Amino acid sequence: LPEQIYLYSLCRLTGKVPVEFEYVWTFPRTGPFDDANESDFSATCQSSVWRNLAWGKKVLVFFDFYYDWPAYHNAFLDRDLGYSILRPSACVVPVTKRRAMRFNEILMKTEVATPPIIVLEPTASILNSPPLHPNKSFSYHTGVAGKQVHELLFPGNYPFLYVPEQAVLDGYSLKQHKVIILPEAPYLPSGMTDRLLAWVKAGGTLISFGVPGIWTPYGAKDFRLVTEAFGATEVSDEQPGQWKWAWRIAGTGHQPIRQIKDAGGKLAAAIVRLGRGRVLVSTGSFNTPELQGLFYDALNRGIGQRPAACRRDSFEWVLREDRLGHHYLFVLNPHTRDVREDQVTVAGRFLHCVDLGVGSGVPVPGRVGDGLTQFQLRLHPGEGTVISLAR
Repeated sequence: LPEQIYLYSLCRLTGKVPVEFEYVWTFPRTGPFDDANESDFSATCQSSVWRNLAWGKKVLVFFDFYYDWPAYHNAFLDRDLGYSILRPSACVVPVTKRRAMRFNEILMKTEVATPPIIVLEPTASILNSPPLHPNKSFSYHTGVAGKQVHELLFPGNYPFLYVPEQAVLDGYSLKQHKVIILPEAPYLPSGMTDRLLAWVKAGGTLISFGVPGIWTPYGAKDFRLVTEAFGATEVSDEQPGQWKWAWRIAGTGHQPIRQIKDAGGKLAAAIVRLGRGRVLVSTGSFNTPELQGLFYDALNRGIGQRPAACRRDSFEWVLREDRLGHHYLFVLNPHTRDVREDQVTVAGRFLHCVDLGVGSGVPVPGRVGDGLTQFQLRLHPGEGTVISLAR
């Protein structure tokens, strides 16, 4: 899932078409899974294809239709193998093909709506990371950004995209976003620091995993970002090359600073107002209830009303829109066995909501008020649908 969003983000920035070769569609498994259970297999595969469609994939070259990798031994039509590549896929291919064709025009003419949150890919820090990265063989989208950041945002339906550091330095506008998350960025170019500080002072919320901007890309001490926010700062790597930060705020920032300390009395995180915005820095991950409470409080204050949300986070959703301003909410029940029902809330007054996944489209009864639209939705395991939102 992190790789899917990461790939879409890069293609969106560069005008490329997202494709995937040797696509394995029996993952990820977001519920109980027994590979001998056809219902589990069907729900998992349908969910997998649906996510790829919703996240912009225009080409999928299937590599594994079944768990045992039958293509390795030419099992496509081997009558001696009980599970050839064709047999198990029979419960999925017709369904996924119908869905792809049904929503083809919407998928081809829309893009994911610009989210309030971006995760910054810290290129200078990646290039300067140790040979064996502190995050265990560092891969940006499967390491701290993929596991820690993704797992805090995606299950709670907080919409986000990834933006490489060099895109911002090349002029990418930060004004369209309300929250920027920095995953382990101890090296920052001066141009990046300038842009982040200006954006925060104008009202943005910056959340950092690890103390940001300790060094320039060439290893010279910096501290300008945290010093301007928190005052005089001292930072050291307690285990050199492991990025285990010890942080001490020696001065006074622009506003009163809230600090959280760990069981040993060491500073674990601090948040401060800077201009009209906020800066929240953790020395590591937001991996305790207290730190996560601080993280979500800053996040929710920063973005305000989410573009869409589920009361119990039962569904995954992707909001897409076309150039004419038409909105479509792609919704998925990711569970392999549970029929799920939940209340969906969409920011905006949409008087006409239509479920395009049923017949020629079925009106969805809902309630509109206070700038929000709410309706109930019920989906079977692995089922996805598209709700057209019209004002």
